[in-house]
Amino acid sequence: MFGSLRAYKAATAIFIFILLLGVVGNVGAKEIVIWAGADLIAGSDELAKEIKARFPHIDPVIQPMSTDDVHAKLLAHVAAGMAPDVVAINEANVTSFASQGALLPLDDYLADDPDTDPSNWVPMVYKTSVVEGKLYALPVTTDVRGLFWNKTMFSNAGLDPNAPPQTWSELMEYAKRLTRTDGSGKLTQVGFRALESQGSLYFYAHLNGAEFLSADGRKALLDTPEVLGALEYVNSLYEFLGGYQTATSFGSGDRFLNQQVAMRVNGNWRLNTKAADPRAESVDWAVSWVPVPDDRYNQVGRFKGMSQFSTWSAGWRWTIPAASKNHDDAWQVLKFLSSVDGHLANARGEFLKKKADGQMYVPRITANINADRRLANEYFQTLPARYLEAQWFFIGMLEVTAHRPNHPLQGELVSTLSSIQNTSTRDGVHPMEALQNAQRKLQASIDEYFARQ
Repeated sequence: MFGSLRAYKAATAIFIFILLLGVVGNVGAKEIVIWAGADLIAGSDELAKEIKARFPHIDPVIQPMSTDDVHAKLLAHVAAGMAPDVVAINEANVTSFASQGALLPLDDYLADDPDTDPSNWVPMVYKTSVVEGKLYALPVTTDVRGLFWNKTMFSNAGLDPNAPPQTWSELMEYAKRLTRTDGSGKLTQVGFRALESQGSLYFYAHLNGAEFLSADGRKALLDTPEVLGALEYVNSLYEFLGGYQTATSFGSGDRFLNQQVAMRVNGNWRLNTKAADPRAESVDWAVSWVPVPDDRYNQVGRFKGMSQFSTWSAGWRWTIPAASKNHDDAWQVLKFLSSVDGHLANARGEFLKKKADGQMYVPRITANINADRRLANEYFQTLPARYLEAQWFFIGMLEVTAHRPNHPLQGELVSTLSSIQNTSTRDGVHPMEALQNAQRKLQASIDEYFARQ
């Protein structure tokens, strides 16, 4: 009896010891704080498990947040001496943050790490993380943009449901045929709104061959024929709708899924959100290129030799704030997050969550070439035909995609182009006047920036 009692006590002590290990086994581990938009790390539970398993001395503190909050919050925390260790920031902010000294260069780590080879990533995407010859980030995701169109609405308008517009003149024609009004002239259906969702002056000007900045980055190129032509075309797409205000006030909610708008420019990430929206099942949609100027499509004049179609990419990048106190461990975590295994762990976590909610999972484009292949092998077979077709179409776009100029004032360039849309398309300022005003303002900022260097 006493022997069995001693055995019982010993077993109990061992059990309690094991429990304590589980509770305090991570005591002494170094916290590595990771910030990212919630949708970028939707598989955070699986990511945390993998990081702990690979790096027992690290306690990952993953803090999902709104992507709108990341940049302002990062600068505020850096100023307060409370910088996180790894942060996903938008591609548009990499150059400006690096130029301010807010980000840690990664070149020394990369040189000592044969597993992290630049050829692992889509070249154009990788280049956006290089500022003045130094690498400051690795890709989280990249993206592309295309034209979603509603096949049923095409058929009802007498258009071939399998033949979306390819040129600007076709887009204009289709937009008019797909727009309907009632007896009083009030809009009841809109064919296309040029500046909705991912439609922007930047995109149309890019398709029209605009450069926006000189090669050395010292001269703004906004009041050029290429940008002017794009702006005039955008404005014309709103004229027959009764103007910008009338067009934008029409409809409610997601106008495309509500079948109030027949065509929309949007990004590949929308496949995932459509998959979670029951309305998408009742809409017969597909994806194609955003239409291009007629001369570009026909490869004549100044467009000869250019790709017939194009798109543009942005996305998110993993970075280490220079003010982080844990650079070496932060690098190990960043390297994992951007690796094939990191992307697979994140995908697995998001897939399991969506499966539990009865939703479909559509992987994002990571720009890590091998990761995207693995994600395709593991998850694409679960996709319905139209999602699969759209996903491969988007991935194929990376061959001819472009990126916004890699410039310290890229953010100001983007906001300036948005202000041109507002002053001309919305408020009615003459296109050339709007461009010249914006040109002067942006050039002054560029001159001031280089004067400080």
